[in-house]
Amino acid sequence: MEPQPDGDQQVLDQLKKGGSNLSKAHKIDFYLYFPSEENAMAASETLRKEGLSVEVRTAAIGSDWLCLGRKEMLPKHSELARLRQVFHGLAKKLNGEYDGWETEVVK
Repeated sequence: MEPQPDGDQQVLDQLKKGGSNLSKAHKIDFYLYFPSEENAMAASETLRKEGLSVEVRTAAIGSDWLCLGRKEMLPKHSELARLRQVFHGLAKKLNGEYDGWETEVVK
């Protein structure tokens, strides 16, 4: 499944519309899913190198493993797009899927 042309910008627009102050740091969660714990653990090493804290656990639905990365950062489009490229490449290499990111509104 191909990502939307610019899902990162769409989420940023929604945050702004919701009253989020995009000049303040946000705690952002990044979701990657893998078919095995071994693959999720391998992915976690790359996420840690990118400065994320990582939790690996079974996914809420199905038999996949979730590699959940968290990072407190400014929600800048350029950095989110760069991370998306890193995570898509990583997911492809490890037979997984990058499922995007989310954060809460920060006033």
